Amino acid sequence: VRMYAVQALGDVKNSASEQALLSMLEDPNRNVRFNAVEALGKQQSQQAVEPLTAILHGEDIFLFFGALQALVQIGDPRPVPDLLPLLSEDLLAPAVVQALGHLGGPQVVEPILSWLETGPGEVDSALIALQDLARRHPVRAEVVQGLGRKSYQKILQSIPDDLPAHPQPGEIRFYSALIEVLGWLYQDYPCSPEEIRQILAGLVRLLEVPDDEGLEAAVRVLAAAG
Repeated sequence: VRMYAVQALGDVKNSASEQALLSMLEDPNRNVRFNAVEALGKQQSQQAVEPLTAILHGEDIFLFFGALQALVQIGDPRPVPDLLPLLSEDLLAPAVVQALGHLGGPQVVEPILSWLETGPGEVDSALIALQDLARRHPVRAEVVQGLGRKSYQKILQSIPDDLPAHPQPGEIRFYSALIEVLGWLYQDYPCSPEEIRQILAGLVRLLEVPDDEGLEAAVRVLAAAG
């Protein structure tokens, strides 16, 4: 019965339903708590930011990822200081990095680049986060200036030799971010002639990505390269 109540409350955005959902975060039933988390994210509840952030410090991974997604939906930057230490947790870090791309400001560029450079940082998560940041803040110069050589090589190595015939949405999202960051590197990073050729060849291959924004970015760089 409580499960149905949570689902019904999630479709009613008012103060009463918000308060009821907040109280359900303490429900003894884990599934009820998870559905309350999802509903509060759907409602973009500002009052839920603190209790959802508290869930990030718990031991329940199932609830952790639900709370992280809800916080991204809400879009409030308050959780950012609580997210940064979680970059040291290998299991959690890729999702945390992408959340930082949605919630953080210029102050999260250095931690994301450090994660990519010194840890087991995943190129796709890092580039998607940096692209999201760049859509909201002028961080391009900071990214290029702060990018270490190891991270730079990781990015070059992530350029695909061939694209899948039918790329999945997650792959398209990564390729779009890769195109944008490769453009930044071509224009502003100290690339060797061989690396420039590698970047331009990669951008030509990425012209096949079914993403209008990525296509426009790739064409701009290739046109500038002549």
